[in-house]
Amino acid sequence: ARAKAMDLEAKYNRLNAEIRQLSSRLENVDDLKRKYTEANGLLESNFETIARFEETSSKLQKKLAEKEEVIKSLEQRLQTNEKQLERYRKRKSGNGEEGEEEGEDTVEELQM
Repeated sequence: ARAKAMDLEAKYNRLNAEIRQLSSRLENVDDLKRKYTEANGLLESNFETIARFEETSSKLQKKLAEKEEVIKSLEQRLQTNEKQLERYRKRKSGNGEEGEEEGEDTVEELQM
């Protein structure tokens, strides 16, 4: 009976040790689940942030394209105005008063 009692006590102690190990593993698994949940939350937040950045980037690229078109248009107008100014100067230096009157028309066109 004593041998049987000692055998049962040894099994009891072994089972308690296994229960402690399993409890420790369960705590580790719960910790991993918590970390996984936190990581997923951060990923979702990051994806939302990236989506907002992409949306903002798209809007800024559209504005940039519009500004580039405005700049191109202004550069064309500037070239036209420079050509008209050069013609005006040539007329003024070559034709005197008559050229000046024609040049004034050109300047008025420039002001428009």
